[in-house]
Amino acid sequence: MIGLTLAACGGATHGPVFNGCQAPSDGILLLRWTIRGAAPSAVTCAGVDHLVLSLDTPSCGGATIEPVPCALDKFRYDNLPRGPADIALAAVDAAGNLLSSGQTTANLSTSSSAPPATLDLR
Repeated sequence: MIGLTLAACGGATHGPVFNGCQAPSDGILLLRWTIRGAAPSAVTCAGVDHLVLSLDTPSCGGATIEPVPCALDKFRYDNLPRGPADIALAAVDAAGNLLSSGQTTANLSTSSSAPPATLDLR
């Protein structure tokens, strides 16, 4: 199960709820990552308990989605505010210690066929 914590945006029920948000909430985040340049796998994710995805949008504030499994080859999350978003992805161990992280930006739209935003965890 993927949990969601929202920063200054209200609560969550069946996906993020950005209370007071002016942007439509039908945006889709497509994200793909590598770990030190290599594809996620059991080997490259060794020691990683899970990933923490943080979003920051100009119109709706921020949200944190966790846990995201490390060994996925991509991630999709729906019901986000449309528009630009700063994205940070952090790999943490079972004790919550930061192992690696990466950042990128994306334009969240309604297109599920758009190329995914990509980042490398270092």
